[in-house]
Amino acid sequence: MPDGPVQITGKPGDVCLAHHQMIHTAAINASPDIRYAVIFRARHINIAENGKDVMTDIWREWDGIREAVVEDAT
Repeated sequence: MPDGPVQITGKPGDVCLAHHQMIHTAAINASPDIRYAVIFRARHINIAENGKDVMTDIWREWDGIREAVVEDAT
């Protein structure tokens, strides 16, 4: 990995959206408060068409980002 880990902190009610291929883990909860988490997987409208290709083409379902990444690579 090019960079070391970065801890993401938030305030109550904040949301963190992460790509399924992002390397991640959880840190210990050092506070006296319970840390709640909700995990869900959104389904793209073209999930049947895209099939398993999205597992290796990480930007396939993210049109705006995909175009920016392609432009940046050229």
